[in-house]
Amino acid sequence: WSGIVEAGPTWKSLEWTVPESFIGGLNVMAVAVTEQRLGGAQAHIEVKSPLVITTHLPLQAAPGDEFEATVTVSNQMDGNAESDVKVAVHGSKHLQISEPGEVTMRLKRGGEESRRVRVKVLDELGSAELKVEASCGNEKSKRTETLSVRPASPYQTWVRSSYIRTKRHEQELPRKLYDAYRESTVVASPVPVVLMNGLRQYLVSYPHDCTEQLISRGMVLLASQGLEGFVTENERVKGRQELARVLAELPRRQKSDGGLGYWSSQGGGCEFLNLYGMHFLIECKDRGIPISQTLYEELLDCVKLWSEDIESVKTSQVADLKGYGLYLLARTGYMSSALPVLRDAMKRERVEGWENRLVGTCLAASLVLTKQDAEVKEITKQWKGVSAYQGDAYGYGYWQSQDVQRLLQFAIRAKHLPEQVKNYGYGDWQVLYRQLWDQSFHTLTAAYAALGMCHFSEVVKNIGYRYQVREVLGSGDHGAVLLNGQKMLGRANVSPLAKAVVFEMEQETGDLGLFYQVTQQGYDREVGKAAQVEGLEVYREITDMKGKAKDKMRMGWIRITKSMEDL
Repeated sequence: WSGIVEAGPTWKSLEWTVPESFIGGLNVMAVAVTEQRLGGAQAHIEVKSPLVITTHLPLQAAPGDEFEATVTVSNQMDGNAESDVKVAVHGSKHLQISEPGEVTMRLKRGGEESRRVRVKVLDELGSAELKVEASCGNEKSKRTETLSVRPASPYQTWVRSSYIRTKRHEQELPRKLYDAYRESTVVASPVPVVLMNGLRQYLVSYPHDCTEQLISRGMVLLASQGLEGFVTENERVKGRQELARVLAELPRRQKSDGGLGYWSSQGGGCEFLNLYGMHFLIECKDRGIPISQTLYEELLDCVKLWSEDIESVKTSQVADLKGYGLYLLARTGYMSSALPVLRDAMKRERVEGWENRLVGTCLAASLVLTKQDAEVKEITKQWKGVSAYQGDAYGYGYWQSQDVQRLLQFAIRAKHLPEQVKNYGYGDWQVLYRQLWDQSFHTLTAAYAALGMCHFSEVVKNIGYRYQVREVLGSGDHGAVLLNGQKMLGRANVSPLAKAVVFEMEQETGDLGLFYQVTQQGYDREVGKAAQVEGLEVYREITDMKGKAKDKMRMGWIRITKSMEDL
């Protein structure tokens, strides 16, 4: 609309541009208002073109696709004689018009003709335009249609984590990515905090939002915010915004008993989910991040009620969760009388190796908080290093896996018992972060790993080490130096021209080495030709109406079948 226009004794005119694709009727309405009177008027206008153009093309296509666009021209000019109408088709930088780009149609008044134009989609993402111009003498018409050029590959995150001791090491960058939404980074350090870079990117871009996944995202964002120099200022601002979104969503998932539901306040939940949510809120509160006090207090009451019921401890797995709950209560300043009861129960039942399970770590951390040093020593003297961390290959929940247990124990020990972890070496990291090396991590292990790294960075923050990281270009020439210093942690972006990054160290004494992590996120320019078989796989195929798989098709109706197979 025109907005409010001040009227006066002289005429004023207003102009609008009618879209070139519009044909039909328009109503122009005006309302005039003074302090004493109100008036209105309207007029109808027919919008038509002497040469009417219509087009048919796909809504979207991928680079390398070829399709036929149909162009139809109708002659609405005055007169009964046949006319030669010239039609030209042009494409934006995303499209290549193969044939025919220009044609002549002989049309009588009221007649129309259609032609098919071959179009090839080029290697350029974005909004593509197909422009059609028709002319006959002084009469001209044009029409522009758009389609979305999207990659044939899904958005994926590739993470390579490793540890080196050699003076020089080259890491290949296997993916060629489109510039749109592309991110590629390298992080290096003599301690394993570098691994959090890929975990943060993995969880921030994770497409699902059940409560565990939501909390895991918040946990890794919280941990990355706590590491100086780990994220850029822009990433820090975005991280705080996403963290605020997580904290705003959790109260909507709190049930009437104070616990958390998996998807909503009406859904199911479990004891571990409540403990995990409580752990996250405590970490937020310790860092001065505002949280819902109602959410905190009601969840705390729920955790307290369940954790202090020691009579229900029948298995080692339940004891682990009870110990976790009592540890969280101690973090809030509540010294539960159930702590010695649980400790005595483990001794009385003679549970083998309980000191190296989660229950033992949680009891020791709780006793540290209550300053019972003698009791702490009694437990920690049984600790035998990372390889002795106990867990279960398969418990009654995925949080009972050995990987989850080890990472959570390490995070708690790094925070409350730093002397127990400060001398960890290469062999310890291999055990702790095995699932990161072979890329078998999930949201929960990613979150606990990030939390442990954050706490551990405080233990070893004064370590200095000299290293250099630089790019290798596609031509094989040396590229820019990305990192060059003696910081505990270095982080840099990798350019699209790099085919590899090279790590160089000046020393390799003791058990020191260099941890690094390289990540590539985005859409691949090249579609994979071989199937990846890594356990449970989801694959897609396009079939005709008889169920036969097709790799080429004409525009029209298709059926897309999704199936899942345990490989």
